[in-house]
Amino acid sequence: RLPDSNLAVELMRARNDIFLDKFLDGTDFPGLALITTQKPDKAAEEIDRMANEDQIVGLFVESTGPHPPLGDPSYDVLYQAAEDNGLNIAYHAAAGYNFKYDFPLQNRGFEQFLEIHSLAHLWSQSETLTSLIVQGVPEKFPDLKFTFLEAGISWVPYMMWRLNKEYSIRKREAPLLERSPEEYIRDQFYFASQPLGEPNHPNQMGKMIDIIGAESLMFATDYPHWDFDNPRELDKHLRATYSEAEREQVLSRTAKEAFDLDI
Repeated sequence: RLPDSNLAVELMRARNDIFLDKFLDGTDFPGLALITTQKPDKAAEEIDRMANEDQIVGLFVESTGPHPPLGDPSYDVLYQAAEDNGLNIAYHAAAGYNFKYDFPLQNRGFEQFLEIHSLAHLWSQSETLTSLIVQGVPEKFPDLKFTFLEAGISWVPYMMWRLNKEYSIRKREAPLLERSPEEYIRDQFYFASQPLGEPNHPNQMGKMIDIIGAESLMFATDYPHWDFDNPRELDKHLRATYSEAEREQVLSRTAKEAFDLDI
């Protein structure tokens, strides 16, 4: 959201250097390189630079704030660099400063942060997913993988089926697509579990996980944030409904596959 795009690019590079030197150096931890979107060509250069670092396994992109939305063709150079380097793009939304700029009228009507925090990540991630699909990004970059963080999972079935419906009656508006939106989402998109959601009837969460599929769902906790998920909550649903192989898929293998982790 920085209006000074040159400053945003320099901060991106500086943050990634500090991340490598002060946080990853001397550890076995993998990490994500921060990618700003104000200048997609400079973002592509940074992707090429960071791809040479063994501990960088993906890219972190803020999905609350970019304009135009992140499926716009102006970002193709960024996505091409990500695909060429085999780096997953992880979209992360926010409920703070950025959200107030992107949804000013809605914020003006809300009185409690509870209201904003309930909707901010959902709105940002739904906007991004819709833009990616309708603009044909997964069709243009079939080897690219996308991950959505911190919006939970209950919004995913709605978006898959809503996009299917809209595409079925307005295909001319998404001319690049060769398959249904749901097929692209199931093939190239991953969704982190946090915040898991808390239905009054716990068995309904098992149904939600089943709809999304273990291959697309990856465990996340968001610890130590105040709204983090206790790992036991997701594991409770997995143990109650799924085989040990499916449980292992969600808790570890999905992330390994999404970010090509050698662990």
